[in-house]
Amino acid sequence: MSQPKSSDLSMNWAIDRKTEKIRSAREVHNHQHLKEPNRYVCLGCKELPKHLISANEKDKQPTVLEHVADDEYPFFRKGKLQQHYERCRFRSPDSKVISLAETNGMSVDERAKVIRILTSAKLVRKIGDPLGYSRRAYAKFFTQPAHQKFYFFLSSLLKDYEINTFKNNVSAFGVLTESGEKVKFADIFGMQDDIINRIDKLGSSCLAVVVGTVRNATHKGHIIIDFSTSREEKRRNSKPFRLYVHHDYAAKVGDVTLLENQKIACYGFAEKKMLAHGTVYQMELYSIEHQIYFFENPPDRKRIGSIEEPDDPIDYALQECSGFTSRFWGTERLADQMIKDLLTIHGQAIAAQHKANLAKEEAKQPGFEAFITSWNKLRSQIANDKKQVEQLQLELQQVAAALRSEGAKLSSRFGFNRKTLGALEDNRNRIQQQIQEINQGLKAKEETLQLNNEKKLQWDKWKQSLEKRKQDIERADRGAVTETKLKRTLAAFDPFLFRIPLRHPRWDLFLGFHCSVEDESKGIIRAIMQLYTAHDQAWLPADHSLQERVIDHHFSVNQLNLSPREAMKGLYSKLGQAIFEYLQLMGWPASKCKCPKCKGSLRLQYRNEQFSLLCWDSKCRNGYELKW
Repeated sequence: MSQPKSSDLSMNWAIDRKTEKIRSAREVHNHQHLKEPNRYVCLGCKELPKHLISANEKDKQPTVLEHVADDEYPFFRKGKLQQHYERCRFRSPDSKVISLAETNGMSVDERAKVIRILTSAKLVRKIGDPLGYSRRAYAKFFTQPAHQKFYFFLSSLLKDYEINTFKNNVSAFGVLTESGEKVKFADIFGMQDDIINRIDKLGSSCLAVVVGTVRNATHKGHIIIDFSTSREEKRRNSKPFRLYVHHDYAAKVGDVTLLENQKIACYGFAEKKMLAHGTVYQMELYSIEHQIYFFENPPDRKRIGSIEEPDDPIDYALQECSGFTSRFWGTERLADQMIKDLLTIHGQAIAAQHKANLAKEEAKQPGFEAFITSWNKLRSQIANDKKQVEQLQLELQQVAAALRSEGAKLSSRFGFNRKTLGALEDNRNRIQQQIQEINQGLKAKEETLQLNNEKKLQWDKWKQSLEKRKQDIERADRGAVTETKLKRTLAAFDPFLFRIPLRHPRWDLFLGFHCSVEDESKGIIRAIMQLYTAHDQAWLPADHSLQERVIDHHFSVNQLNLSPREAMKGLYSKLGQAIFEYLQLMGWPASKCKCPKCKGSLRLQYRNEQFSLLCWDSKCRNGYELKW
């Protein structure tokens, strides 16, 4: 590829002096009969208004150009001994850059040569972050009027100027983004090697205009659009680069076959991706109409066939919220079956099962009553027998005393009566026999009672279990009422329900969003968090007042379109406070809810499949790893 002189400002177009038509360098390159010396003159000189031509240049003719042939990037440059008009846009592009920027509503500091752009950059996060950005936000980023003006500004420059020499001549300009970052305007433009080197140097993604020739487009559900490469490093396309269309946008991006074998410039976020098969450099494409500039034969909008997405603030707000929580908290959207399982009310069935079990146990009541009657009767019999034995023993003592008295009479032969003595002995024997018989029966009854006492313990446990079952039923009835109320509240947030994967051994924290429009200019988004535990394949909610709290946040639709993160800032702040209340409810100590070093506030951060509580102060950054 022939390199232009450093003093040249090469261009893509020129005026054919024979026909007065504007011809492209590519057209001349492709048609041999058009390649004549001194045939083409500078478009900038020719179109320069007469009042801008200085007095000493009145007799000067427009600058004659020479055509530089190159299979990939042909261009025009001023011929030998030629000189552009002093104020020609191809002699110095400064005035053109400033004029074009101001025409498109961009602030320009002419003295400092600073252009202020990216008025809608807050629509998106840095693409290098690994999680949770909304492609809807990116699509809006490129279709916003403010950014479309910047795109028109860039494409107008690309149309006029050959990229390599233009980069060399606008290096004095800087671009100030709304984040306060200043970058060289020339660095935004580049061939694929330039952009790849810039990504590697920054270590992150960057907003860029990458220039290259498309080799082919491959459909795999998603679409891969590969740039052609060359072994010649001086062409600055020696490294593979591609455009990537996510499958959600494959039907919306436009007709990608129009890109094949075309030299294009693509405006977007260039990034480095680490994939399973290796590292790739790419730029994600959402809309051909809004991101692609065709250097030759640009197709009209009808041929591109891009599909405009309806401006739905409800869907956009929900996408923004889900993207934010996915990025910072690793939220996982629940599948339909999971939502169905979560919202199924189990409390009534659990209460019914408790009642059925109670009824089954209460059926044993007649057996219990019969046993108690028999047990009480046996105890009464034993008590009566023991009382009878005591009475007989008392009688036996009296008979023994009478026998001793009669025996004394026998010794003294005074008043002795043999008949009386024999009667006493018979009575004594009868009483002893009676005591023996009662004791034998008493022993058998006590053995039976001992066995029945063991049964009585079992029946006592049964009786206690009835009371416990009744208490369980009361709790289940209360739980069913609570569960029904909480799950009906949560159901209002279906299908935007998510799980925050805190990996607690018992509890799971769920998050829901619901959005509605109050009028054409205002919207309201509601958020809820609820804590559940899995029990016998049923999701049961924690019984706490926090469970019923719904967070409301009002927002401006206009602010949502311009800066969704700013529009939802208040909601995210409330959610951040709420999640710490739930962490404490799950058992996280309150003493670890403040920074261990500066005692400032902490925020929950999910990164590399691990949660941390980090200090909000960027200079401190102390905190804790969330481990239960």
